[in-house]
Amino acid sequence: MKRTQKFLVILLALILMASCSATIAWAAQPIRVKVGGELVNFDVPPQIINNRTMVPLRGILEALHATVTWDDTTKTIT
Repeated sequence: MKRTQKFLVILLALILMASCSATIAWAAQPIRVKVGGELVNFDVPPQIINNRTMVPLRGILEALHATVTWDDTTKTIT
């Protein structure tokens, strides 16, 4: 290979490695949710599944001062 071709191959490899590491770092950041300007803490963290953000509803409802109860006998949420 000529010297310029080697340089271009190395440059392309470095660019590809840099773009892959940036994507991994971006994806690793946690999802933050705010209600009324306040950060909501969840017992189970929000996550992205099939390009949709899944957030535990209980945390949002409690941040809005709603009361959430679980009836174990009927398996229902009120």
